Amino acid sequence: MEKTRTALVACVDNTEGAWAFLKGNEKGIRVSQLADGERVLLEVKASSPGIPGEKHVFDEEGSFPFGFQRFNRYRVGKTVRNDSIPKPTTVEILLNGRNLQR
Repeated sequence: MEKTRTALVACVDNTEGAWAFLKGNEKGIRVSQLADGERVLLEVKASSPGIPGEKHVFDEEGSFPFGFQRFNRYRVGKTVRNDSIPKPTTVEILLNGRNLQR
C-alpha cells in the first residue's frame, strides 16, 4: 500500500496551508479533483538563507515526482479563478515514490 500524507482535503475555496516540516521521505505530490481555472501551489523553503525557496504550480490532476532534498519545510495552497466552478480538491504528499506517472 502506498504511503501518503494529506495536505488538503476536499478544499473548494482559495486557501494557503500552514508550513509543515519535511520528514525526509517525501517523493512527490498527488492532486485529485481539480477543475478548469483551479491551481494547486506547492511552496518549499530551506533552513539555509543561501538556498532560495521555490514555488511550483499544478493545474492538472495527477501524481508528480518532486525533489524535496534541499528543503526542510513546505506548504500547499489552492487558487480558484472567479469564473470557475470549483471542485473539492484533495492533495497528498507521496512518501514512497511509487505510481508517479500521470
